[in-house]
Amino acid sequence: MGGGYPYPGGGQGGPWGGGPNARNGNDGREQAQDIMNPAESLTIVKKSTDVTVTDDRNHQRVYITDGRKPQKSKDTDYVEIPAHWENDRLIATEKEPRGELRRSFELSPDKTQLYEIINLDATRNRSAVNIRYVYDVADTRQP
Repeated sequence: MGGGYPYPGGGQGGPWGGGPNARNGNDGREQAQDIMNPAESLTIVKKSTDVTVTDDRNHQRVYITDGRKPQKSKDTDYVEIPAHWENDRLIATEKEPRGELRRSFELSPDKTQLYEIINLDATRNRSAVNIRYVYDVADTRQP
């Protein structure tokens, strides 16, 4: 699919198109790139109060699951996001300049794949966007 425009969801016409109030001053382009060009691999570390997801580009998203307020970071490669568990599904909701982004992670029933599901709610002039990425779970057992 390549970087740059045009690609689905990007530019002024897409759900992450810019505006003066866009997060981090990047008009939403960086987040659109992350969503439209997903990581090749994810490393997930679950602790008692949070889940850290690190992608192959070394971007870290820390999902805070104990109700603490996430810390603001000036580093775009490290973001803390409030999240909660619904059964075995991790769910995070973020307010975006053009709507609300909901991201969830869950294992397939046979536990061989991880589903990352991204939903951008419909806004006044745009339709809802739903994206689903599937990652194979690596076998981390020692031989």
